[in-house]
Amino acid sequence: MALTKVRQSYDIQKLARIDWCAVYGRLPITRLVLGISEAEAAAAARVSLRTYRKWEAGNDRPTDTGILAFAFAYDVSLDWLVNGECSWLLDRLAVKNLPARLAECLKTGMRFGT
Repeated sequence: MALTKVRQSYDIQKLARIDWCAVYGRLPITRLVLGISEAEAAAAARVSLRTYRKWEAGNDRPTDTGILAFAFAYDVSLDWLVNGECSWLLDRLAVKNLPARLAECLKTGMRFGT
């Protein structure tokens, strides 16, 4: 039910004008940032592992529903996946590195955030 609402709120017509080669390149980057396997990404996109691997390799175009399901399952920005707008990616990387930066600040006595 929630995926249907997400699908309705995103302009599906925009999907027709997407640079799919760029999307193929963002899928593995997204997986690495999220720390998930291809199998987990495939399950989230509701496709077989073989199909998901074809998406990443650029041998098959992801379905609209698959991209939306993947984005919804992991709270991935559609603007990142579809358009390459990187604020989602930068936010995720910042959160991922937060414990390491905090530990470094505690170790060195530096102020956090400087």
